[in-house]
Amino acid sequence: ANPGNRFLYLSSPTSGQVLGVDSQVLAGGGTAVITEAGAVFHGLTVAGGFLYVLDSGSDELWRYDLPNPGVKTVVASGFQRPNDVEVDVENGRIYVTDSGLDQLLVYDLADGALLDEVDLVGAWGVAVHPDTGDAYVSSYELGTVMRRQLSDGEMVQVAENLDGPRGVEFDRGCELVVFESNLNRLVEVDVEMGTILAKGYDVDPRNGHAFVIQEAGDFDGDYLADSWELQFAGSLGDLSPGMDPDSDGRDVLLEYVFNGNPFGPENLFPVNDWNDPAQNVIEMDVVDDPGVGALFEVSNDLQSWSSISASSSSVSPTSGYTRVRFEFLSEQLFVTPQERMFFGANTSRNR
Repeated sequence: ANPGNRFLYLSSPTSGQVLGVDSQVLAGGGTAVITEAGAVFHGLTVAGGFLYVLDSGSDELWRYDLPNPGVKTVVASGFQRPNDVEVDVENGRIYVTDSGLDQLLVYDLADGALLDEVDLVGAWGVAVHPDTGDAYVSSYELGTVMRRQLSDGEMVQVAENLDGPRGVEFDRGCELVVFESNLNRLVEVDVEMGTILAKGYDVDPRNGHAFVIQEAGDFDGDYLADSWELQFAGSLGDLSPGMDPDSDGRDVLLEYVFNGNPFGPENLFPVNDWNDPAQNVIEMDVVDDPGVGALFEVSNDLQSWSSISASSSSVSPTSGYTRVRFEFLSEQLFVTPQERMFFGANTSRNR
């Protein structure tokens, strides 16, 4: 999935092509965006403005420029039966599974240097945890999912008794979904407990193993609504939650949740604050998005904080937001009147 143009790319091993499909249309089939004579394309991914494709005809990993696949660069070679590729831009890693070598191979994103070779029978699918950066790898033959820890490279089994697991993918809530190819279904795996939750997403593939999870209204799964991102940026790939493009100390997720402007010094929150001599009053806008939440706290010493709930709410003048209002006396919260108090607002990602 390419957040830059909201296209889906599909590899075709039999035709030596990569097809592009507009996810907003999903009709009329795909258009060939790459055609390479003799190529046998398998796993592919989009990251950092590039399209990475594994070719088992040449046993190489290729990289193409985007948005329109142009110049091809050979990133890595020497595979025997490459299956899947994942690029972790944040931590500078490329992961490739190879069931011919029975290995997970780890490369440096900057220079393509081989960093690690991990033995794993039937290595097939690979996905990187959005928060931890750990790589999760499925073994088709063993029926397991293993975790390669970013911190020390250790391999830890997190799930077993899967029936022919191939493709693996994390959703934006960091839930791991696995394709059990022998049962033609997608299942959810609890990576902490190792339990398998059969969700019943029945599919009918013949020999495929890849899939993409697309959140409604959040194509790139970053907890920022597509409509809001495109209001301020040219494409979905221009903004991510942890960025602070206007250097105001508030990251993009805070700007989104509390009706701010990620590219401007002005911030629309709070609307009113501490404006009543007898009672503390605060009004703030909070986005209407079930994927994210808002947390509010008060303190009298900046050391210990207590949660506080809004007294009332109303429709915000900004579409897609609710205006919440807090009204309280300091002695209601701290037993005795306080000379000063502090109000804190933060965000949470609902999983």
